[in-house]
Amino acid sequence: MARDLRAARHVARRHGGIVSHLENALRQFARRPGLSLTVIVMLALGLGAATAIFSLFHEVLIRPLPVPQPDRLVNFAYVDAEGETGDATSYPMFRDLQAGQSVFSGVAAHTPLAASVSFGDEAVRVSGELVSGSYFQVLGLDAALGRLIGPQDEPRIDESAVVVLSHDLWRARFGGRPDVLGRPLAVNGVTLTIIGVAPERFTGSWLGVRAQLFVPVTMRARLEPGFTTGAVVFENRGFSTLFLTARLRNGVGTEQASVALNTVYDGIRREIEAPLRGLSGEDLQTFTRGRIDLLPGQRGWGSIEGADRSLTLLLALTLLVAAIVCVNVANLLFTRGASRTAEMAVRASLGASRGRLLVQLLTESAVPAVIGGILSLPVAAATLALIEPMLPPRFADGLSMSVSSSAVSFAAFATIATALLAALAPALRVSSTGPALAMKGDGSRALGAQGAARIRSGLAAAQISFSMVLLVLAGLLAQSLANVARIDLGIDVDSLVSFSVSPRSNGYSPERTAALYDLLEEGLSALPGVAGVSSAGIPLLRGGGMGTGVFVEGFESAGEPVSASINLVDGDFFETLSIDLREGRTFTAAESRVAVVNERFARAYGLQDGAIGKHIIFDENNRLEIVGVVADAAYSDVKSDVPAQYFVPRTLDASNPLSLFSFLASSATFYVRTSIEADGLLAAIPRAVASVDATLPVSNLITLRRQAQESIFVDRLVTMLSASFAALATLLAAVGLYSVLAYGIAQRTRELGLRLALGAEPAELRAMVLRQVARLAGVGIVAGAIAALGFARLAESLLYGLSAFDPRALTAAAVVLSLVVLGAAYLPARRASRIAPLEALRYE
Repeated sequence: MARDLRAARHVARRHGGIVSHLENALRQFARRPGLSLTVIVMLALGLGAATAIFSLFHEVLIRPLPVPQPDRLVNFAYVDAEGETGDATSYPMFRDLQAGQSVFSGVAAHTPLAASVSFGDEAVRVSGELVSGSYFQVLGLDAALGRLIGPQDEPRIDESAVVVLSHDLWRARFGGRPDVLGRPLAVNGVTLTIIGVAPERFTGSWLGVRAQLFVPVTMRARLEPGFTTGAVVFENRGFSTLFLTARLRNGVGTEQASVALNTVYDGIRREIEAPLRGLSGEDLQTFTRGRIDLLPGQRGWGSIEGADRSLTLLLALTLLVAAIVCVNVANLLFTRGASRTAEMAVRASLGASRGRLLVQLLTESAVPAVIGGILSLPVAAATLALIEPMLPPRFADGLSMSVSSSAVSFAAFATIATALLAALAPALRVSSTGPALAMKGDGSRALGAQGAARIRSGLAAAQISFSMVLLVLAGLLAQSLANVARIDLGIDVDSLVSFSVSPRSNGYSPERTAALYDLLEEGLSALPGVAGVSSAGIPLLRGGGMGTGVFVEGFESAGEPVSASINLVDGDFFETLSIDLREGRTFTAAESRVAVVNERFARAYGLQDGAIGKHIIFDENNRLEIVGVVADAAYSDVKSDVPAQYFVPRTLDASNPLSLFSFLASSATFYVRTSIEADGLLAAIPRAVASVDATLPVSNLITLRRQAQESIFVDRLVTMLSASFAALATLLAAVGLYSVLAYGIAQRTRELGLRLALGAEPAELRAMVLRQVARLAGVGIVAGAIAALGFARLAESLLYGLSAFDPRALTAAAVVLSLVVLGAAYLPARRASRIAPLEALRYE
């Protein structure tokens, strides 16, 4: 009491102001370092996790393109009469829309480009974009050096062999030298002239793709050798591979622009495209019911499948962790405030206003909060560094995995909000304590009265409830991931390595490409431990694929073709990937008009009793004989149903009915089966390829086991992070519950000691404390279970093979949380049973 009076008089004599508040706050920090450090650590961990996820959320779902007025950009989406939506259009349609519209300041076309770039004797694979001459004008960008691609670079097909470098590529490969302008650069075997450098921070308009160079779209036929003629690329109105972005004119809204654009679109469809298709009557009316929807274009194009749902869920989970931190800090500050009630009452009796006391207490809370907020930034950076290896390189390379300025602002806001929310109620309660309580020496127990006890208990129950939500979701996601891991892929992914090469992008002719594939297979087969080598035109488990419309002999389809997925493979493909042959045989390299189908194809098109000898028909003169049926195997990814597939020989000649798809042979993915550890081949394969052609880049070098894991990277990322957040939240809840119980026991020392003195057994006191804990846990777990069901409905689209109302997750979460709560209650309960009656008398 005397010490409190001395401290109060000392402060009363001092000149008021923020400096004195800060000095006193630092003094309190030094006097109670344990509590302050606990607050700092909790804030750093909780806000650091939330800041990291917010940074990723902002990068993937919010961050606009680094261009002027990105909110004025719109993307074109095409909706047909049946409501089916598509994103791409043809080059002729782009030109017609560009010429006929009047509501945009410009319309631009673009599409991704996979490029092999030669730097001397070294060739590397990079991402790029094929862009129209209006692309940079529509985006409103200026060159960092030289000039950007403009309308003069898109005059006629194959005429403007120029390239614009990204700022990153210019710095990395050319040292940022200005004399790069006018220099030649070999892209996909075509020599282009460097005319400029794009502005810093701009890496194209595709999410998850960092474009390193930009080339006029009219060079496409030369840069993508599989598309052999300019007529196919630029004259065929059915060849829809371009994506359109436009900038609204000043004063024009999206609805007005949509009406005007669709008027132009309808005219093009009626007057140009319908006559080309020979449509009339009802067919014409159906055809012209299509429309263009204008979508927000400020973020560019593309998406990471499932990212919106998964990142929104993760952000909600980290905000729950932050809420637990806030509640925990509030409980700790209640505990600290109780011990200072007498001091505050004495200060009030010496003339300190309630406002001054309130500011002082808030300042004391702000000091550890600010330190914790500052430390949350390195924690956020470390969290992002841990997340990055979980992402496939193709996505991680296209994202900025660093704490953004927006995330720093988020952390600052969260720190201030947490400090205020956590500190305000305890500060108000402490600062309102009357001087009479201090005179009675009872101030510290005033805050332990029934009302304050209910507040602390309510906060503890809230922590338990939040932890229950996180544990249930973590359990559901873990079960879902386990279900995914048990999927039978139909492929033995162990001891298998895959990689891709694109020789046509290095200037190879079709004949040289076929010869190269044979040489690569020979060289790879000679490597130690290699048990088999094969190749495919479409890589497995990378999210890609290609469907075709075909007729199947013996299957009635009302005159309409049926859909099936295609792959071009060599004869050893099925053996190398351990795909079982069910019926018939596979094909040889010398065959061309044969096919192997999977069981799904046979079931879907009525061939279970006799697929061998039947034909896949393209037209009257072009058909493939089915010579074998193989087991179903994964195609584009792990979780999707296996589609109806047919496989054809990799070697295509001009008479083959699939020659239209010859571009599938312009690149190949090789599969190498090994009898040794698969990782041991990762270093040997590039050397084997270099021994055949040192300038041929090797891309996507990976074990197939790792490829399968990357196919479900969203599931793995969400599961691992939710489990980590649930563990952190449960630990924080345990700390918070322990602090509430420990303080409650300290406040009830007199009562408990007297109970023992009057004959109560220690076991009875332990049971009393545990009953209190059981009530808190029961309320928290029930409330958390109800809230968890709501969250689980939001996460249901991420679950595989189970319901959002799975009782196992609820039961497991309740059991785990009950054990943690009992563990946190053990020491306070034990202490309650060991209070000596003489010690209790000292409280009188």
